[in-house]
Order: sequence, then C-alpha cells, then structure tokens
Amino acid sequence: MPRSQVIWIVGSKIMSKSIRSRLSKLANKSKSSENVILRSLGVLDSSNLKRLWLLIIVQSLINVLDLLGIAAIGLLGTIAVSGVKSENTTGFASQIVGNIGLSNSSAVRQAFVIGLLACIFLVGKTLLSMTLTKRTLGFLSTQSAILSRKLISGLYSQPLLTVYARNTQDVIYSLTQGAEIIMFRIIFSAAIFITDFSLLVIIGASLFIFDPILTLLNVIGFLAIGLLLYLMMHVRAGKLGHEITSSNILANQLILESLNSYRELVVRGTRSTYSRRVGEIKLQVSSNVADSNYLPFASKYVLELAVVLGAIAVAGIQFAGNNAENAVAITAIFLAAGTRVAPAVLRLQQGALQVRSSAGMAVPTLEMFETFNCKEEKPQIDAILRTSHDGFHSAIEMKNVSFKYPQSNSFAINNVDLEINKGMHIAIIGPSGAGKSTLVDLLLGVLNPLTGSIRVSGQKPLDAIENWPGAIGYVPQSVEIFSGTIKENIVMGYEAGDVPDNLVWEALKKANLDNFVDSLDLKLDSQVGEKGRKLSGGQKQRLGLARALLTNPSVLVLDEVTSSLDSESEEAITKSLRQLHGHVTLISIAHRISTIKESDLILYLEDGRIREAGNLDAIRRSIPEFDKHARLMGLD
Repeated sequence: MPRSQVIWIVGSKIMSKSIRSRLSKLANKSKSSENVILRSLGVLDSSNLKRLWLLIIVQSLINVLDLLGIAAIGLLGTIAVSGVKSENTTGFASQIVGNIGLSNSSAVRQAFVIGLLACIFLVGKTLLSMTLTKRTLGFLSTQSAILSRKLISGLYSQPLLTVYARNTQDVIYSLTQGAEIIMFRIIFSAAIFITDFSLLVIIGASLFIFDPILTLLNVIGFLAIGLLLYLMMHVRAGKLGHEITSSNILANQLILESLNSYRELVVRGTRSTYSRRVGEIKLQVSSNVADSNYLPFASKYVLELAVVLGAIAVAGIQFAGNNAENAVAITAIFLAAGTRVAPAVLRLQQGALQVRSSAGMAVPTLEMFETFNCKEEKPQIDAILRTSHDGFHSAIEMKNVSFKYPQSNSFAINNVDLEINKGMHIAIIGPSGAGKSTLVDLLLGVLNPLTGSIRVSGQKPLDAIENWPGAIGYVPQSVEIFSGTIKENIVMGYEAGDVPDNLVWEALKKANLDNFVDSLDLKLDSQVGEKGRKLSGGQKQRLGLARALLTNPSVLVLDEVTSSLDSESEEAITKSLRQLHGHVTLISIAHRISTIKESDLILYLEDGRIREAGNLDAIRRSIPEFDKHARLMGLD
C-alpha cells in the first residue's frame, strides 16, 4: 500500500464520525466569527489598517528565525554524535559546516559555534516577537481609545430620540468594554492566529522537505489534538462564560436593590437575606471562574504531554531505522520544532476560542459604530465659557410646528404657532401628556419638527446654540448632580480651572444659593456626595439653576423645576426667577399656581395644541377644569 494511503487512513481514523459532524456545525458558527473579524477590522481607517498588516507581516517573517534555530539544533546533534565517535561530519551536515567556515575546526569549536547560532536565532526570535507584540498591543490600545472617542462623538451627534432609544447599559458597555473586546479579543487574537499559523506553515513546509512522512504524521497528530481540545473546550468555555455573566448580573442587581431600599431592609430586619444571597452567588461565580481560568492550563499540559510522547516516538523510530548521526539530528529537529509548534497550536486553539466567545460581545459596539457612521471622527469644538452674547436676540418664533414620535399614531405637537418677544415670561401649563416637554424640546433643538419651522434669534435652535453658546440656559425637572465639588457641578462641561470663582459666585447669588455655599467649610470646593446626597431637593434644584445662569443666558427654559419642592424651596427659586423678569426671556413648564401667576403669557396645552393663551384670569375663564384647580389651590 502506498505511503500516502497509509497516512490518509491514519488521519481518517483520528477524525471520528462524531468529530466530523461537529465540524460541520462549527463551520456555520465560524462564518459569524469571520464576519465579526471583518467588521472589527472595518473600525480601523486605511492607514492604521495598513500599519496593523505591516506588524502582522513582520511578525510572520521573523518566524524564519525559528526555522534556522531548529536547523542549527539538528546540526548540533549531528556534530555531537560525530564528535563522540571521533569522526568528521558527513553529507549535508558537512556542507553546512563548510559553508560557515568550520570544516577545519575541532568538533568542540563546531558545536560551540552552531550552538551559539541556535541560541541567537531562537532567543532573537523570542525577543523580536516580544517587542513586536508589545508594539501591537500599544497600537491596539491607542486604537481602542480612538474607537471609544469616535463612538462618543458619533453618539453625541445624534438626535435626542436616537440617543434615548438605546439602553444606557448597552451604551456604556459599547464605549468601554466593547471597544476593548474588538481590539484585543477580536483583532489581536486574529493577528496572533495569522502569525502562529504562518509559523506552522514555515516549519511544516521545511520539515516536509526534510522528512515528509514523519512531518505529516506530526502535523496530523498536533492538529487532531488541537481540534479535540477546541471541540471540548469551546462548549465548556461558552457555558462557563454564560453562567459567570448571568450570576454577576444577578449579584449586581441584588446589591443595587439592597442599596436603594436600605432603610426598608433595616426596618424589616432583612439585610442578612441579601448578604446571604449575594454571598452564595459569588461563591458559585468563584468556582466557575476557577474552572474557566483552568481551561487554558489543561490545554497547555495536554500539548506538553503530546510533545514529550511525540519526541519519544520519533526517537524510537529513528534509532530503529537510521544511523546514530541521522537519528539524533532528526530527533533533535523534531523535538526543537515541537517546542515551537506546541505553543503555536495552543495559541491557535485559544485564539479561535477567544474570537468565538467574543464575537457576540463585540456586536453591540460594531452595530453602534456602523449605525452612527463613526468611520470619520466628528470635529471637536472646545467648550469656552462665554457670558456675553453680542448679536443674539432672545426672540423665539414657531410657525405651523407639528411633531409626532416614532410609532405613534397621534401628534405630540399639532400645528402650533407661537411668538415670544425679548424679556417675556411664558408659562406652559396643561394636563399630563399634553405635549409641554415636547414643545420645550423642540424649542431647544433636541427634537426636530415634522413640519413647520422654529427660529431662535432668527436661526434654527441648534444653529443659534452653536453661534452663541451659553445664550440659552436650561434647567430640567430633575437636575443631574454628580460626585464632585459645588464648583465642578456648576461649571459642568467646562474646565473648572478655566472658570473664575467670581462668575460661579454670581450664578449662586442669582439662584439664592450663595449663603448656603458660603456657610460650608470648603465653600466652592465642598463635596456634594454621590448624586448630591449631601444636598436637599431644593438645594439641588437651585444648584441646577445656578448652572444654567453661569453663562448669563438671554433665554432661560425651565422644565417644572418646582413641582417636587417644599414651599420654602419653591419660594426661594420663585424669588430668583422674579429677579430675572424683564432681563431674560423666561419659558417655564409649571403646575403650581404660585409660579405662573406673574407670567406675561400663559399657554394652556391640550392634546398637542394651544387651547388657550393669555393671563391667569383669561385661562381661568376659558378652562373650567383649570379654574377648579386654581380654587383648590386657594385662589378666589
């Protein structure tokens, strides 16, 4: 029987029927992994993609040093045996020794020089690989940061509805872990896969020329072992990864629940229930993490064992059928090759697992990148604090404005006409769902009208904001306070060091918060705590008002800023707004009578339309339900 048929039969028996059936399934799964790799490479621009390929090509080319080192080790074995037998080297070994000028040297000198060359080749390859790997990781680390920056830039250039349509946790994940997964677990793993595969091709092709039968048997053996490890490990790795993720999410959810309801748990005496549950989950997670971390070591030990057993088998075959010089040379070559091939096979297997397990993790980030067209980074504009807005006119005009939310059958704003002159105080009232907040969002430019036009200072809202940054101020119903100092919260979006303290104090004074801040030990540098826990509800709202007033805006928009405040806090903010009357065009959504009775114009919205416009008395005469509400609030 021809040798080729023998090799084919051996290979076919290694590939059992069950393995082949699983391979067909893996072929379908690999298509999605390949697609993710191509999509991941697509996040790099052309110049950086070329740089990546250059690093991969150089890393692949230096694998030739491994081949030279392995050949030198084989030659060293031949010289050693010849030296022990006090004979000169013959054949191919003699030609190599002659080519490097060592024909007339002693066996000891020949062995020393060849051994030194083997060391230089193999150590040099390792050192060069370390250097290139570090450069590749540094390059991808930079690209990860750039990708995150592009994603943030792309996200922040989207309309409000597009931003809010995305889950907050998904956005945070995509901007942080997702970008890192694409660069390190997809692109880097694919790059290492290519370089290691090239190593196997270089060594395999060279050994095939040297001894085709023995090479094919070794290749089949290593590939079979690597494939078996992959088939066994990828299922286990996927299961463990799913269990770890699910358990961590559950534990985080329980921790968040317990922190948010800590007072109730104390009163109910059930804090220990949560600590016990979280402890049990974390113990299970630790067990799964240990198993997951052990998987690469299991593969490593199996391949080490395969190298040892393979070397013994090769040595046995060679010493049984060849002379000592050839037997030692071939055994040394295959043993040296095994020490390089085995780690490469392990990295190939682990790299394939890495890409496979990370493909799904990378999809949300890739989808965001492609959806927001983040290939080209949006231009960055430095935020510079401006307190004067020359040329800005605080007049607002809306003509035939209509707006409908996606997948909604009714208009949130329906054919609204509105004209607001400079210095006016406009109050917007109406039942829940009337379209008050939508109208404000349209005025601010965070929503675009379906029909009609909106002009602020004669321009579209976003154009006016871009041309006169800070000319329009906004205070939401729920002011977002973040961990940091009083000053850092007020100058949000600007560099705290670039904003003079006197401007911050002026804003605090306008918001009637200066006395409180002045009573604190650290004044402006006082910490507010996580989410402003050191502040009362009224203080948070006034801090938000000070934030909006920092730029000395000509237009100020308030979204129900007093709806959830006590009477004292409401009076403080109302007093602050009264001082702005006539100087600032004020637009406020309000529920409480006390905050709207001094308005120049009150708009009563209902079903997205302005049902009535006028002063308080006019609204009461026209809207019976509002008049009833006013009487309940104590107005005659």
